[in-house]
Amino acid sequence: MREIFDRPTVPVSRVDWRLGAVEALSAALSTGFFVYRFENDELRLCHANAAGLTICDLGAGDHTGKKLTELFPEAQEFEDQLMELVRTGGRRSWEDYGYEDEERTTNTRIEAFALGASHVGVVFDDLKPIRDANDRLRASVQQLDARNRELASFTRVASHDLQEPLRKITTFGERLKTRAGDQLDDRSRDYLDRMVAASTRLSKLIEHLREYTRLAATEVIFEPVDLQQVVRDVMDDLDLLVELSGVLVEVTSLPKVAGDPMLLHRLMQNLIHNAIKYRREDGPQPWVRVEAERFVREGCGWVRISVRDNGIGFEEEHEERIFGLFQRLHARSEYEGTGLGLAIAKRAVTAHGGSIRAMGSPGEGATFVVELPTEGRHG
Repeated sequence: MREIFDRPTVPVSRVDWRLGAVEALSAALSTGFFVYRFENDELRLCHANAAGLTICDLGAGDHTGKKLTELFPEAQEFEDQLMELVRTGGRRSWEDYGYEDEERTTNTRIEAFALGASHVGVVFDDLKPIRDANDRLRASVQQLDARNRELASFTRVASHDLQEPLRKITTFGERLKTRAGDQLDDRSRDYLDRMVAASTRLSKLIEHLREYTRLAATEVIFEPVDLQQVVRDVMDDLDLLVELSGVLVEVTSLPKVAGDPMLLHRLMQNLIHNAIKYRREDGPQPWVRVEAERFVREGCGWVRISVRDNGIGFEEEHEERIFGLFQRLHARSEYEGTGLGLAIAKRAVTAHGGSIRAMGSPGEGATFVVELPTEGRHG
């Protein structure tokens, strides 16, 4: 209806309503549609569709011929404004028209327009369902924010309370192995090694869980970030791992983006570390390649970052699974880890308004593709 009524009003000397056609057209509308006839300095209803009667809470009876102020006793000013439209052949909009009397309270968005020299059409929407839906959504968001804060607080407290006894288990286990290792038989030393390894692994898991929940509550403050420098810092962190693994890491020219330096560091570290970890031990020289390209989407600048490797790869049917919490495609005895690295990477990307996907093939390597806006979050 808005597309039709936004055209300039064309005054005509006579309006032939053909009420059957009008009723058939307006009956299909979910918006209200009333037509008033101007006579003797007052407006009388000559057509109302079912949606309009419902919005205005007028009931399903026949209201044809009733004066506007009879239907809406407190709407004298509104009637005056409509009559002025008929006299001038104009139109007018009300984005939020509030009406209240003893029986009802209504908020509507109204479009009114002259129809010739004696009629005025009124199209209107009920804003109450929209407002109610917005209120419910706002309440749900507030509840979700509160629960996220509670979860983050619980995670902080739990991680602190759990880390302390774990550190003691690890520390005293190591001391026991040093002081009494020669007095223990092979099975006892194995038990002790397993105990220390398990406590160390649980400590890492708790730290990663804490990081994951912290990301959910973190609001990204965008600032210029040089991805080239980010990856240089990451390679410094992974220097020993790269040396021990014998992986050749190649980094092409990377652009600047808007984002959180720490989150982007964590993102790139997790992706490169993942590529190194899942290298092939019995094949050609293992390598990891980091590259980027700029592109435009809907008028906004983006960067596409790819982290490729020639490692063990994976079945593409597991693409979604590998980004889930505690998801592993291989046994812990084969590859160490908490199962949270890629989940954290995905959260970091999502926090920047970007996307991440993975492609791979068993024995032929994997590629992780990250797309980020270059000038901050869009939408």
